[in-house]
Amino acid sequence: DNLLEIGGSMTVNQNASLEVLSAPLLESLGSSLYIQENTSLDTIDLSALCGISDFTIEGNDLTEDDQYDLLVQLSGC
Repeated sequence: DNLLEIGGSMTVNQNASLEVLSAPLLESLGSSLYIQENTSLDTIDLSALCGISDFTIEGNDLTEDDQYDLLVQLSGC
């Protein structure tokens, strides 16, 4: 919950038991974001992160509305 910055890319991949990904203070990502094939992941809180141009979010257990809202938030600002 206290993570503020990542200098490179962030990959969260194939964690079948992961249900929540929470980094609400993360404001800066130096490179790409990949959140893929986490079959139980139904909650992602990256609420301070936006303006990301290179990201892939697929194969998780997000609702269509939650995934859409996350993609809009990440690409906006």
